[in-house]
Amino acid sequence: ANRGVAAGQRAQRGRGRGRARGVQPAPDGEYRIWEEEDEHLPPVFPFQPEREAGFHFPDDFAPVCEMDFFNLFFSDNIVQCIVDNTNDYACMRILGRPSYADADGSWGHTSIAGIRKLIAFLLHMGLVR
Repeated sequence: ANRGVAAGQRAQRGRGRGRARGVQPAPDGEYRIWEEEDEHLPPVFPFQPEREAGFHFPDDFAPVCEMDFFNLFFSDNIVQCIVDNTNDYACMRILGRPSYADADGSWGHTSIAGIRKLIAFLLHMGLVR
């Protein structure tokens, strides 16, 4: 079966196709190791931000409670997207497994309020040991 290989010896095989690992052809045609520094690096552009570093609240933002900060990251549109995708996934996967559904085997769609409670629960569990 192994042609050209002496009895008791196995043919040495490389992994995958192509050149040896870590070797790349240089622009001049010679091969270099990947750890060698390139001679032709692209120019580094200076970082020039348009405004100061840090978090900038919207102009109309007047926080009254913690939920105001929460809503900066989880707006109604984002939570509605999570609700829609959760319900779509339930229609595809969970309805075939009654153990995840209500007692009668039906699925109750999630809501924005339900997902907000889940996120609050997950955040609380991350803070409390």
